[in-house]
Amino acid sequence: MQTALGGPRASLGLSEGDIDALIHDGDLEVDYEVTVCDVNDNPVQDITADVDDGAVSWTGGADLQRSVDLTISRDLAWDFDRVRPTLLLTSPLLGIRDVPFHLGVFLLTRPKLIVNDAVYLVDPTRSAQAAQCKGWDKLRLLRTPMARSWSTLWSESGQTSTVGAEARRLLAAAGWTGGISIDPRADAVELTEPYVWPLDGQGTSWLRALIDIVKAGGMDSPWVNEVGSLIIEPLRPTAERATEWVLDAGDALRTIVSPQRARSQDFSEQPNAWYFMAQNWPRPVVEGDGLYYPPKNTSSGPASIAARRREVWNASPMLDAATQEALVAQGDAAREADMRALAVRDISVYALPLLGHRDLFEVRDPEFGAPVRALATAWRQPLRPSPGQSETTITVEEEVA
Repeated sequence: MQTALGGPRASLGLSEGDIDALIHDGDLEVDYEVTVCDVNDNPVQDITADVDDGAVSWTGGADLQRSVDLTISRDLAWDFDRVRPTLLLTSPLLGIRDVPFHLGVFLLTRPKLIVNDAVYLVDPTRSAQAAQCKGWDKLRLLRTPMARSWSTLWSESGQTSTVGAEARRLLAAAGWTGGISIDPRADAVELTEPYVWPLDGQGTSWLRALIDIVKAGGMDSPWVNEVGSLIIEPLRPTAERATEWVLDAGDALRTIVSPQRARSQDFSEQPNAWYFMAQNWPRPVVEGDGLYYPPKNTSSGPASIAARRREVWNASPMLDAATQEALVAQGDAAREADMRALAVRDISVYALPLLGHRDLFEVRDPEFGAPVRALATAWRQPLRPSPGQSETTITVEEEVA
């Protein structure tokens, strides 16, 4: 996971102080460009002049995490052409102009043709027709049913294989093009039990099989980054990560937080005790061998055992894990998500066009009590921000101490 200057922000060539000034000192100008890319995600055609409006969204935990909405006045090869929107950042204070910040590579679907003759009357160079389109990141390409049976090498021949090797093998069979980044630790996790996806009429997709493989090895769900590369990496607790952004609603001079924000809580399904079992374990499960009990939440926050005066166990204990270590990693991640999901904040900010995958925030808001660390679960970034208006919307889940 990226540090404050890593991941998508590394390409900017700016220091942490520069980024702080860019966001908070009020002279940031944001424009955009949109390009069509080839099957390897290299730009081949600039179509910015044909794009009237748009926004990119990210939703953590979804199979397809990045999406785009565009209004475009030209035909494309729908659900084939790859389109890459990019923000162009300018700051006279920092002496930078049109620095690119990519937002993803998408396949556009669902064109809705709109005809507005008034557009032509105002500007005869523009088409009166435009298509409102929805697009999804490149994992959409793996959502197609396999239409065949698929199995790991152990299942076919008794050979051992690794999570990384099986992921590459599946991606090659599915016809993936473009970048692939698989953490070396995925190549250290052996799959020594059979994994089979039969041709059973259920329409199992390449993506479903890929998720099963990587999660069996304790990896995070696969995701696609800002330049269209597929990422497979281990789950990493937020406690091991540095904070990437500080949102301070109480700083009247430099805050970028909108005056209106919300905090919601839901205790209805909040567990404070957990157990996890590995599916298809080759022998009866016992604690430490196919069965894992993470620490209970005895006293942290209003959902704890002490506060509610009872144990509330998790409702979804079954996990697809190939090893006890993978079971523990997935169980700890599920527990962390449950601990975090107690309080959710919806925040609008005036300018924060540099968001990435699962960014970690420190949120300071005197109206809601002490500062908290919070993990982004969703955000939406318009391509054409309006000066003086709150534009970027972020949803974060608080951590429970």
